Amino acid sequence: MGDREARRKDVRSLYGTVSVAIDGCTGCSYRIAMADNRKTVVSISLSLLLLVACSQPGGRSGALDAAQIVDAGTLDADSALDQDAGGPCNPNPTPLLVRDYSGSERYFVEVIHEDEPKALQLDTGSSLTFLFTGAGQPDHEPNIATIQIGCEEIWVDGRGYDANDPPIAGLPVVGLLGMDYLLEKPSLLDVEARLLTRHDSFPEELTTAPGTFSVAFDNVIGHALFPVTLDGSAIRLMFDTGGGNTLWVGVEGNPGDPIEYAEDFEGTLFPYYVGTGVLELVGQPGRTIPVNRAPVFPYFDLTVQALGGNLHGLLGVTAFPAEQLLFNGATSQMWVLPK
Repeated sequence: MGDREARRKDVRSLYGTVSVAIDGCTGCSYRIAMADNRKTVVSISLSLLLLVACSQPGGRSGALDAAQIVDAGTLDADSALDQDAGGPCNPNPTPLLVRDYSGSERYFVEVIHEDEPKALQLDTGSSLTFLFTGAGQPDHEPNIATIQIGCEEIWVDGRGYDANDPPIAGLPVVGLLGMDYLLEKPSLLDVEARLLTRHDSFPEELTTAPGTFSVAFDNVIGHALFPVTLDGSAIRLMFDTGGGNTLWVGVEGNPGDPIEYAEDFEGTLFPYYVGTGVLELVGQPGRTIPVNRAPVFPYFDLTVQALGGNLHGLLGVTAFPAEQLLFNGATSQMWVLPK
C-alpha cells in the first residue's frame, strides 16, 4: 500500500459526523466532533436548551449517554435564521462556489459579513449555521452577527473554532451554512446549476412537472434522515452535502471494489471501498448510485447514539444526478425535480 502518507486521503474529503464528545462543564455543552474538525452543530432541547458544537482535535472526549439526547426538541428559536432583517426577498437565489477534493465536490456560498465578501461552506451535516470565532473563544455565542446571503440578511451564531479552510474564489471561508438554512424556508438545491434558492412560501408550481416526486425524511435534531433501501437492506441515511458520494457504514465492499483510505478524528487510517449500489427511496424504483462502503468508521457509533439510533451512513448529492432537490422543512419532505 506504500507508506502511511501515500495512503492518506485529504481530511476534508471525509464524511459527516464521526464522534460525540462532552465538554468538561456540567450539563452545558455537548459536542459532535467531525472528521474535518468542525462540521456538525445542532441545538437541542432537553429540559433546557443544550448547546451542541463541534470539537477540535485534542479536545476532551468522553462517553455521552444517548438517552440524554434522544428526546431532543426543536432548534433554538433565537438562533434559527428566522430573523430576516432584509425585508421582502422572494425568491433568494444564491450561486454555489465549488471546490474539488479528490474528485468529490464541496459547495460554498458568498456572503457579506462586516461589509466584506466572504464565504460559508454549505454543509448539511451541520444542523446549524455559524461563524468561526477562533480557538479560545466561547464554544457558543448566539446571534453574534448578521450576514447577508443574496438579498437576505440573517442572524448567525458563533463557535470558538479556527477557520482552517483555504479561500474559495479569493474569499475567506468564515463558517458553515447548515441544514437549518434549507429547512427554515423552502429551499431548492441545484448542484448541477450551482444554485441554492430560498422561497418565502412553498413553490407548488415547481412540483407539477412529470417525473417529480417527494420523499419524507425524519427531522432529528435538525438533521434530515432518510429511510431508504440500499441493495435490498432497509437503512436510514443522513443527507450530507459535505461528503460527495453516499457512505454506508458497517458493511464490506463488493468483490472488485477498489479500496481507499481515510483518516478518522484521531488520525487513524481506515479503509473504505468505492463502488455502486441500488438505492430505493420510499415508493420509487431503484436507482444505481455511487456508494462508498466503510466496514468501520471510528466514532460513528457514538454519532448514531446521539441522533437516537437507526443511522447507517450518509446520503450524498451524487445520488441525485441531473435533479433538483426542494426541501420543505414544515412538512419534512424533499421533492426531487427532474431537469
